[in-house]
Amino acid sequence: PSQGAALPPAAAAAASAAAAAAAAGRRFTPLRTGMKVAAKYGGGAKYYPGVITRDNGDDTYAIKYDDGDTEDAVKRPLIRTEEPIWSEGHSVEVREAGTGRYLLGVVTRHNRGTFDVDFGDGRVERRVGPERMREPPARESGPEGVGGEE
Repeated sequence: PSQGAALPPAAAAAASAAAAAAAAGRRFTPLRTGMKVAAKYGGGAKYYPGVITRDNGDDTYAIKYDDGDTEDAVKRPLIRTEEPIWSEGHSVEVREAGTGRYLLGVVTRHNRGTFDVDFGDGRVERRVGPERMREPPARESGPEGVGGEE
């Protein structure tokens, strides 16, 4: 990102207006500290990889870029995640503590970077960290009733 000087005020204002327009009517999933992201440094056009270092609580985030540069208040519309984010109703696999095997479940709640997952057999695990979660493998559809819902 450190390929030039800061944006001139007019360019910075245009980038801010573009971000606001992009965000109009769109809800973005909150990010968490430590999450791998790519962001438009200085509001520019190109995404650069980095890590969220702080949630400012106002829909902006502090980012440390992989090349060492930092920004203190990047607006959420200028950031894309490089990690999966789940919300209510998404199917996920959760690594079971102790055994290491993955169990299929459905996210029932997202709360400050953790998730509640219902495994469909009466068990619900609360506050599951995303480091224990993954997307379920793609399933080939079989005859009706086999292979789950699409």
